[in-house]
Amino acid sequence: DIIVFQPPAAYSDLAGGQTVPFIKRVIGVGGDEVEVRDGSVYVNGVQLPEPYVFDGQPTQQLGAQTRWVVPNGYLYVLGDHREQSQDSRVLGPIPADSVLGRVVYRCFPGR
Repeated sequence: DIIVFQPPAAYSDLAGGQTVPFIKRVIGVGGDEVEVRDGSVYVNGVQLPEPYVFDGQPTQQLGAQTRWVVPNGYLYVLGDHREQSQDSRVLGPIPADSVLGRVVYRCFPGR
C-alpha cells in the first residue's frame, strides 16, 4: 500500500514547522523485522523485489540503525525515490494512527 500520513511532530519541529503530509510506501507492519543491507530491503529475512524504486536506486541506510522490529500499531515506510526520501530510515516506524489515507491509482487507456 501507498499511504499519506502526517509526519511526526519531532520531524516537523526540525523542518521549521513543516506540516505537509508525506506520501510513502508501506514496507512493514507491526511484528515485521525490516533490514536494510547491501543496497536492498529485507522483510522477515526475505529480500523485497522493488521494481517501483526510482531509477533502480539502491536503498542506503541513513543512520547507524540498519534493522527494526516494527512495533504493533506502527508502520515502516519508504519513499520510492530513495536518494531524496525522508522516510522510516530517518523517522523510524510511524504510528498507524498518523495515516490520513491510502493512495489509489486509476489508469485509463490512452486514445
